[in-house]
Amino acid sequence: MIDHLRQLNRKERYFLIGLALGNPKFNLDKTFLKNLNSQFHTDIKRKIFVGVDYHLDWIFAAAELVNGTPFQDHI
Repeated sequence: MIDHLRQLNRKERYFLIGLALGNPKFNLDKTFLKNLNSQFHTDIKRKIFVGVDYHLDWIFAAAELVNGTPFQDHI
């Protein structure tokens, strides 16, 4: 589903903010992740997907792609 959400994310602001911050893929900062793990008593080491301003129809479309349901079945 994450791959589909990445494909659907085509907003200019996502790319502009990512480039402006020097982090075009919106990866979590190592210090932030360390603090997050500390506060929630977790041990997340993998890269975390961070999405910005996703519309419900994008999330629905990604879920449908994962399930293999054609969009036209819902139109």
